[in-house]
Amino acid sequence: MSDVGKAWTGRAAPLTGGRPLPVPGIAVLLWLLLAAAAVLWGLSSDMPAEILSYQEDIVFSPTPVGTLPLYVGGHSEIALRRAGALGDGWLGQQSLDAIDTHELEAAHAAITVAAADAGRDPATLRIVLRLVDSAGRSDEVARTLPALEAAGVSEVIVDLDWDAGDPAADYAELSA
Repeated sequence: MSDVGKAWTGRAAPLTGGRPLPVPGIAVLLWLLLAAAAVLWGLSSDMPAEILSYQEDIVFSPTPVGTLPLYVGGHSEIALRRAGALGDGWLGQQSLDAIDTHELEAAHAAITVAAADAGRDPATLRIVLRLVDSAGRSDEVARTLPALEAAGVSEVIVDLDWDAGDPAADYAELSA
């Protein structure tokens, strides 16, 4: 389910009885499926039964310990609104070679407004940024962290080159 978006529309057919699903419907389907997963994991008892049903003896495993954060990805205006209104935050992606802190600041502002408009506390949201082209470049990543934090980024995901370097040393360096 991590790839639900415009490109996913054709793959929704098995879940919708073969009917085409408009893009806004995909977001609704995603949230219904996440609500069902929370019930099946035992994290919630709020099943939208009028829309979804399941057998009582179904096994859904492994059961997570606690809640799972849902970060909404995408750089479009609608994706940022969904991240603020419905998600636990936003998952962005930029290249280490082309970091745009202005875009990150604008994304932070957009999810903050969307959260407030939805009656949610914007301070509870996180911005997670995946930095592509970052494998083996921990020194450069480390130098960008203050600017990313100032732009509102809470967490950074970096690429690892499993065939070169020392990932444990990179982690130790970034954690220092």
